[in-house]
Amino acid sequence: MPEIERKFTVETVTEQLLGPGSAIRQGYLSVEPVEVRVRSRDGAHELTVKSLGGLRRAEVNVPLTSDQFDELWPLVTAVIEKTRHLVELGGALGEVDIFGGKLVGLVVAEVEFPSEQEARDFAPPKWFGREVSEDSRFRNASLARAEAPPE
Repeated sequence: MPEIERKFTVETVTEQLLGPGSAIRQGYLSVEPVEVRVRSRDGAHELTVKSLGGLRRAEVNVPLTSDQFDELWPLVTAVIEKTRHLVELGGALGEVDIFGGKLVGLVVAEVEFPSEQEARDFAPPKWFGREVSEDSRFRNASLARAEAPPE
């Protein structure tokens, strides 16, 4: 199933805006020619394969058992730690990721859409910063390999 998403940096967020979040730990087994990652979130585990690209990407998620996740985790080559907050955006659902570890200080908002037209028509709220949908430095696979947040 394709993923159609726009991504933005966020300079300032408040607890009132975000509400509770969930911790995510994801590691990459491969980043090119496709991204292959394992993720743990709220006790659930999955393997994800994503194509490279910008606004529209192929994405397949496969659930993993805890044993399968634990077997694959030592094979990861790059890791991201973040807390994800879900935010209602007037009919769209946004995900605000607050990164930890070597990426502390980076906050990114993503919004997924059912069509490219809806993605183009989306008017981001004022608290969203610059759009980085087409900036490969802000792909999670790139962030996992980075030493610090992109400028």
